Amino acid sequence: MNKNNLGPCLTAGGRAFIAVSLSVFIFTVALFTCLPVGKAQAFSFSLSSGGDKQVAQGSSVSNVITATVTSTTGGVQNVGFSLTGLPSNSTYSFSPTACLPTCSTTLIINTTTATPQGNYAIKVYAASSARGAPVRSTTFTLSVGISSATPTPTPTPIVSTKFLINDRVQVNFGPLNVRSTPSTSGTILGTQAIGALGTVIGGPTYANSIWWWNINYDSGADGWSAENYLTKVASPTPTPTTSSGPIAWYKFEGNASDSSGLGNNGTLVNGPTFTTGKVGQALSFDGVDDYVDVGDPASGVLDFGIGNFSVSFWAKT
Repeated sequence: MNKNNLGPCLTAGGRAFIAVSLSVFIFTVALFTCLPVGKAQAFSFSLSSGGDKQVAQGSSVSNVITATVTSTTGGVQNVGFSLTGLPSNSTYSFSPTACLPTCSTTLIINTTTATPQGNYAIKVYAASSARGAPVRSTTFTLSVGISSATPTPTPTPIVSTKFLINDRVQVNFGPLNVRSTPSTSGTILGTQAIGALGTVIGGPTYANSIWWWNINYDSGADGWSAENYLTKVASPTPTPTTSSGPIAWYKFEGNASDSSGLGNNGTLVNGPTFTTGKVGQALSFDGVDDYVDVGDPASGVLDFGIGNFSVSFWAKT
């Protein structure tokens, strides 16, 4: 039995040929189809997205891209993804970067606060490595809006009322650095130990998240001190001055001198005149503007305040 091919493939374009098989009793005619030379049959698929997306500057957004097989001729192949139309100052990624249809990948677009606002036509492509395979694409609109990040306002500290000017204070934690300016970068003029006393002469001033007070310490360095290292103390009560006799005695014997011996001498103002008194001399006032000024001695003996005191005199009306 002999077998002869009478019609081999004529071209690489896929023309048909006829082969005739000869045998003793039967003639058989068979029709064959040639595949293109060096070219694989590709499958077909479609590509779609999850629709248009919106994102604020500095945020990210995702979109699901789906490759759906429409024909499996020649066998299904993996497809990879890419895109165009991305705004500046933004990046993207696919997860996974390739898949076997029917399948989906998640597109993540990351923006920054510098990404320009506006609408962008994002075109996503999918293609397989098969020779002759089609490239599919889908387009959606990406809208980039103003940044949603609201700057956190710097809180305005409530002014400290821990101390007042002239308050007496004491160092309760130390050693305390005393500085030339109300700042942690201020020059350190010295230190004050725990228990050191001083008087508030300035402040408060806020810097470096600290309230500062200017303190005149009883000894050592004076300057700006951190509030948290200080506590207020009661001012000492002055010891009252006692006397077994009068603190002022004005006889008006030709003058307004103090005869108590404490030196609280007075001054005649606007010309009161001397005259005969109950005992010795006295002063006569015109009832308009004459008076005796006894001053304000530094000793405070004439500051009667709210304590008990007594005054005695002879007067003629």
